[in-house]
Amino acid sequence: MKKFSKASRVARIIKERLVKKFPDVNFKVRSAVFDDGDSIRITWYDGPSIPKVEAVYAKYQYGHYDYETNTYIKSNVRAGIQQVKTITTGRLMSGATEEMILKQLQARYPNDCAGIDRDGFVDRFNASMRQLIWREFYDMDISN
Repeated sequence: MKKFSKASRVARIIKERLVKKFPDVNFKVRSAVFDDGDSIRITWYDGPSIPKVEAVYAKYQYGHYDYETNTYIKSNVRAGIQQVKTITTGRLMSGATEEMILKQLQARYPNDCAGIDRDGFVDRFNASMRQLIWREFYDMDISN
């Protein structure tokens, strides 16, 4: 029988909880083990916002990295559950969602968006069209 690492077991638990909470979203949950710890990487297209996914997995990460002091702080150690050192997320945007958000921006700012190309956004909004789309996408919940 194959023996799985702690990170692999925690990844499986997290994926089960994510699928239960967001059944229509296809999550990829990968684990890795390295010299000074272990990690899990969660990726998905569209679906729930990052904060909603973080609410599901937060208890499975036992600390955080303090960039000011350049140290890892065990700030979330919990007895009774397995945890890993690091959990990161990568929420990806489908082409259909990008088009939907672009149409919403054009409807919201008709005078600023009419007849301009992607480069024109930089002049009007001090950001590229892609940056504006990602700003909208970050907090948007696209789950059913």
